[in-house]
Amino acid sequence: MATIRTRKRGRTYSYIFEAGQVNGKRKTVEKGGFKTKEAAYNAGVEAYADFKHGNIGIVSDHITLKDYMDNWLHGVAAVNVRASILSQYQKMIKYHVTPLLSDIDIQDLTPAILDSWMRQLTRKGRTQKSLKLILAILRQALNYAVYPSNLIQSNPALYIKVPRTAPRDLVKRRIIAPHEFAALMEAFPTGHVMHIPTLLLYNTGMRVAEVAGLRWQDIDLKQMTISVNNRSAISPKIRSIA
Repeated sequence: MATIRTRKRGRTYSYIFEAGQVNGKRKTVEKGGFKTKEAAYNAGVEAYADFKHGNIGIVSDHITLKDYMDNWLHGVAAVNVRASILSQYQKMIKYHVTPLLSDIDIQDLTPAILDSWMRQLTRKGRTQKSLKLILAILRQALNYAVYPSNLIQSNPALYIKVPRTAPRDLVKRRIIAPHEFAALMEAFPTGHVMHIPTLLLYNTGMRVAEVAGLRWQDIDLKQMTISVNNRSAISPKIRSIA
């Protein structure tokens, strides 16, 4: 912790602290106008904490990755990228970074930990393109933790690579032909637990999770429509499965 000094200038007080060197010369930060010596000192402590940790509101020497990423998103990324990009960052971090790494202090992150994390995401079926994006976001955030935040000495994600075994593309979806649907109906006849779900999937285009989460209040038999999450009707083709 730097020494925070105060001095009286006329009728007010100022705080002063050293902020490293520029071109071989010591740089100091000074601000005045405080009515009391105590007020100047307290302001100096706060200003130094902001200087040391990159002005993103982190004042602790140890911070979990989750807390750091939250501060980085709102204090740094939010003012440097478009809203659509920020939203993508938030989703990637929420679903792929913090669930596996959230409780680890960023000072304790190692290349071995991050390599294991990347292999876990690969086993979950993430594509190479997705993994590269996730890794790029983490690298960017940890670069800021090195400088100007000065929370870690080096970026442990710098040399982590996406496993070659990660799929290049997701499995391409296609619309099944009528004869394939007929075969499914033979396999799942009336009374089979998969009969109605299969009919719904084929005739409405709903997702598996949407069909699995259907409730009676989502179905309007008078209007012959199905709504998902009470938002909008899926398809009038419900008539074909009645």
